[in-house]
Formats: sequence, structure tokens, C-alpha cells
Amino acid sequence: IDRIDGWAARIERGIREHAAALQLPIWTRRVGSLVGWYFADPGPGCVFAAHRPDAAAIRHHHLAMLVNGLFPTPRGALATSTVMSDALVDEVIERFGQSLTDLVAEPDRVAAN
Repeated sequence: IDRIDGWAARIERGIREHAAALQLPIWTRRVGSLVGWYFADPGPGCVFAAHRPDAAAIRHHHLAMLVNGLFPTPRGALATSTVMSDALVDEVIERFGQSLTDLVAEPDRVAAN
């Protein structure tokens, strides 16, 4: 359990670092091996509400992640598992960074609803 939680922590750091390098505002939340991300401050409470201010950006980012070979939930979350490795986590972080780069290449897709 500690290993998969650690991998999720690394992914969360990678998300933040890639977003910062792109000057893309991003918020993350992590519980154990589950990581969620948001393009608008989710505030307190339930962060997977049906209506969220960054819904359009999350939809476009989900597609960018699919194009980059990652398969997150459509609401912007992913989880690590025991079948992963350090090398695979590095690849997830790299591909996630590329998906953010692809997203910011079309600025209208990042704008909040």
C-alpha cells in the first residue's frame, strides 16, 4: 500500500510541476493511491460534483490524455495499482505532461465554462 500511495504522490508532484512549467493553474487532491486534478479551485466538499466550473477543460483534457495513451476517469482522476513500477510511473508523468502541453496549445479549451 505504501508503494502505490508513493507512486500517486509522485504523479501528483509531476502534475503540479508540468502545469507550473506551462503556467497553467491546476489544483490537485490525493487520497492514498487516487489523484484528482482540477483547472478551477474545487473549494471544499465534494469535488466530483456533476457541475464543476472546469467541466469543459476537463473534457478536453480527458481527450488529450487518451491521445497520449493514458486512461483516466472522465472527471479527471487516476489511481495507481500494484502492477505498476517506478518506470511506468515515470512514463505516466511524462505522458500527463504532454497531455497538458497539448491542452494549452489550444487556449480556448482551458477556459472555464
